[in-house]
Amino acid sequence: LEPTRAAAEQHRLGARERERNVGNLFTCRSVMPERVVLVDDLLTSGATASAAAAALRAAGARTVILACLARTPKSEDAFSDRPTA
Repeated sequence: LEPTRAAAEQHRLGARERERNVGNLFTCRSVMPERVVLVDDLLTSGATASAAAAALRAAGARTVILACLARTPKSEDAFSDRPTA
């Protein structure tokens, strides 16, 4: 799995902008096995993982399992454990 181009920084982009930013970003040089585990350090919107999974499926993977080490909270969930005023 390798990028086909440079993508803009994503930390200031919304979810839809992130999807456009990483659309068709990845390619695979070889045929993938039937099942692939994709490991990501941080899942925010999932746009990069989705783009990577699409490239893996295009290269032959039937199943792509995502394992991420951390996930950022959705903005509405960021402080959901705190009482509202």
